[in-house]
Amino acid sequence: MLVGLVLGPSVLDLISKEHAHSFDPFLKPAMALVLFNLGSQFTFRRVRRIGSHCLPIAAGEMLATFFFVSIGLTLMAARLSHAILLGCLALATAPATTILVLKEFRSEGPVTESTGFLVALNNLATIVAFEVAFLIVHLVQGKLDVPLGTQLAQVEVAKAKQVAAEAGLVAAQADVQVGQKRIEESQALMRYAELRAPFDGVVTERHVEPGELVRNSQTNESNKPLLVIAQLDKVRVRVAIPERDAPLASLGDTASITFQARPGETFEGPIARTSGGLDPRTRTMLVEIDLPNADGRLSDGHTDDDRRRRQ
Repeated sequence: MLVGLVLGPSVLDLISKEHAHSFDPFLKPAMALVLFNLGSQFTFRRVRRIGSHCLPIAAGEMLATFFFVSIGLTLMAARLSHAILLGCLALATAPATTILVLKEFRSEGPVTESTGFLVALNNLATIVAFEVAFLIVHLVQGKLDVPLGTQLAQVEVAKAKQVAAEAGLVAAQADVQVGQKRIEESQALMRYAELRAPFDGVVTERHVEPGELVRNSQTNESNKPLLVIAQLDKVRVRVAIPERDAPLASLGDTASITFQARPGETFEGPIARTSGGLDPRTRTMLVEIDLPNADGRLSDGHTDDDRRRRQ
């Protein structure tokens, strides 16, 4: 308060009256924090227990303080309105300092409880008394430029603006959700721009070049795929077995295969699948043999030399 008096228009005039009003948004949060801190120290049970003997003490000391300060300032040639307002402010104690001291020394007992209750009650009374006195002083001095009826109308207008602001907030939240959905849709579309194979393999054919426009299958004149990928850790060999050897080929049998590209090497693998019947045109039965190819010696498209044996 002393700093405000010195920096305000009364002494140094570093903060004018117009600028002082800009601090109004900080007043209510500050008061709320003080009351919250004080209120958190009590429970209803404690208030009922100590209120019976503390209320008379609080009323007596607040009335005495108010009258002593107000009358003293009036005798010192202060304006009556100022004396009344300062008398209301004199009811307040230093709640933060008092509570911190009590906590620092870990004070307990009836005196500590009564002190905390009186601090809370004094500061609550200060806020209420100052607001009421401030309003009365301005009413008496005729400084309320706006009539009461106009103020009530302004309150209704403010309530309507609040309702409109809440509706605008709901609409803005809906717009945010729509924007998020659009972002998710764009991200989903961007994922289509990256082609991922369902398995690890080697690109054996590529029918597009970097930077080339890729069309969908309905508008693309060519029916060729963009890429052909081969999984070579296990090679599937298709062999047409003559009719005389077909009864000898069963699932799980081990077959030995040689390839023209790998002369002198023999590859073995189980018969994994058979067609189960003969081709009427060639009188052969198609079987599929899975050859392990972890070392990558076999490539896609190799042709065997048509020498096979059953084990």
